[in-house]
Amino acid sequence: MSGRIVFAGVMPHGAELLPAEGLLDATADTPLLLACKALGAAVAETKPDVIIWIDPHAPSTRQAMGLFSSPLLRGDLAAFGRPHVDLELRTDLQLSQIILGLAKE
Repeated sequence: MSGRIVFAGVMPHGAELLPAEGLLDATADTPLLLACKALGAAVAETKPDVIIWIDPHAPSTRQAMGLFSSPLLRGDLAAFGRPHVDLELRTDLQLSQIILGLAKE
């Protein structure tokens, strides 16, 4: 790890932007899909060691944000009527501990 930020981006999102049935058509040139592809390509071009994902909808308070420290994160959009849209990510627990330590300082 180089210890420096090589890329930062804001991801367009919103369950209402996904099709009501089925998966997103990867060949459709919708504004959402084009934005997702462009962001993905920009991230891939930097060849990052780690991706830190900050979610404004994650548990937080006015004074603090949460940091998940589970080895595996899983989620889906079942609450939005799209249980077939799911995601599973492996986390870097060592980096989580470093971030927590720095935040405490």
